[in-house]
Amino acid sequence: MNAIRDRLIARLDEILAEVVAQDLPSNASLQIEASLVLSDNAAGQHHHVVLDTINVDQLKLLTANLGTSATSPLNDQQDYRVHSFDSHSRKPAADLTTSSRLANATILAETTAGKRFKPRSSPEQLTTTSGSLAQPIPLTTASLTHVSAFVDAHVDQPLAPDRSKTQQPRVLQPAVDNLIEGIWDQIHYSKLPTSPHDLAKIVRWTSENIHTHHDVLSMTQADFSDATKRCHHITTTGRSARSVEVVIQAHWVDCFDARLATLKKGQPDLRPTDHKRLVMNEACTSFGWSEKELRNKMAAWKGYTQIKNASGWATLVFAGPGIYRFCKYRQGFDDESLSKLRSHRIRFEVAADTLQPRWREALALVGEPTQAVYTGHPHDWTVSLKQDEPALPLAVTYKQWDPEFSYQNLSQSTIDTTQWPDKDPRRFESAPPYHCKSCTQLQSTDLTTNLCACFPTLYSPQPLPSSPVQVFRTRTGKNNGLLACAPFPPNRAVGEFIGRITKNLADVDVMQSQAGDNPPYQIWQGRCGNFTRFINHSCASNCAFQTFSWLGVQRIVVVSSKEIKVGEELTVDYSDRYWQNLDKSPSDAVK
Repeated sequence: MNAIRDRLIARLDEILAEVVAQDLPSNASLQIEASLVLSDNAAGQHHHVVLDTINVDQLKLLTANLGTSATSPLNDQQDYRVHSFDSHSRKPAADLTTSSRLANATILAETTAGKRFKPRSSPEQLTTTSGSLAQPIPLTTASLTHVSAFVDAHVDQPLAPDRSKTQQPRVLQPAVDNLIEGIWDQIHYSKLPTSPHDLAKIVRWTSENIHTHHDVLSMTQADFSDATKRCHHITTTGRSARSVEVVIQAHWVDCFDARLATLKKGQPDLRPTDHKRLVMNEACTSFGWSEKELRNKMAAWKGYTQIKNASGWATLVFAGPGIYRFCKYRQGFDDESLSKLRSHRIRFEVAADTLQPRWREALALVGEPTQAVYTGHPHDWTVSLKQDEPALPLAVTYKQWDPEFSYQNLSQSTIDTTQWPDKDPRRFESAPPYHCKSCTQLQSTDLTTNLCACFPTLYSPQPLPSSPVQVFRTRTGKNNGLLACAPFPPNRAVGEFIGRITKNLADVDVMQSQAGDNPPYQIWQGRCGNFTRFINHSCASNCAFQTFSWLGVQRIVVVSSKEIKVGEELTVDYSDRYWQNLDKSPSDAVK
């Protein structure tokens, strides 16, 4: 739902910005509609829903008054979701009823304009008409971001500010940090932004209609015309393939610059402004747009190109709708932001290649290689914090200690049958029903009967496919460590401590544990396990080990003990018990 909501908001931002930029007649209106298509409707009829009608004159007046600062309703740099979303879970609040949504609408208007307003009357319910039947459509969470503009256009004169309560200023996260978080979120938790079906349609259209393979080193007018036609087609018809749009638009800016360079070389006697004017004329002719309309779009497209040059194509493919606002309004878009993005370039590609291996197929449209650079498991690679330093295979980073080092990534622990031939020492319940030892609720792999909500990202009928972490090469001499790719609030599960369940090991790194009255057991991660093997020790750690039972089996979970930000190393305190019978101390951990 979050992804759908963000995509709709981004598209609405584009539409409103385009409408404001156009020279429309007085009293023009923008009617926003949606179509409901029923799969079982044999007649193929569409049910049209009128979402809202906006007076363009009022919209332009509102934009002129607010500008494009952080208070603009067309800019999402303020976190409008704070009133209706849990910032940790990113899920809609359970008690968000229609009345509370309307209350939030007023709060959002106050936040946006910095004033309190008195509505003339209660906001009207939107209606949808199917035949002669009209049904009310309540205000939804997806519309809250833009409800401030609607309220501003339908209120009386502002009242005096309410000074009865002192409001603490809200610290906003830099825009580039929001963008980076969104990219990591898309890579780890979303499906491929462009479906193979959508991509196949785009490639087929391109092959049938665009016959020139242009050369950016010598961009002729015909080459540029073909590149522009392709960009125009995908921009205007590829709404289900948003990531491809951004890739094509960034590439088109490269074509524009290449065409400009070719023209300067071929006609050196013309002034630079004349070169640019001629190329703009060529582009406007192929697009069928006015120069003003094209310049308005290029404001964002140039930003895409800058980001692509700094942090690679993966950044554009997985950026989501937030990249449009970041590039269009240029808040926090500076050399420091581009440098921060550049530091993530290889890290993005490692994660994208291993978690979303088909993402590069979209690059075929711009003549870029489609073969994955990084293959295998995402934790088969170690990344660096230095810009442009390549990722290395995990085994390479251990060659100085063990030339034969290898590591098998497991999704769940395995039992050493030589030590535990007939039982799992972690199991203390043999049959359902299983009840959580923490919340006492029923546990089940069935979504309809499971009531336990403890550590749902790991243990639930629908656990997340991966944890947003990467193995990285530390700068402290501890070889590898673990890096957060997403924020972890306190008490959030990072991952289960997975390895080989065994016993009787000495003088090696193992996890010691015991389930109820069962004999003690060990979890060994020397040659198999998961990313938790690479969490380093710290006496001032930000994570801790915690036992948890799921379906009658004891698990060891790494849990954040404090807030962890993107880019921070995850650490745990190994405790005194860990160091017993080992010939090393905390200062030696961990290779």
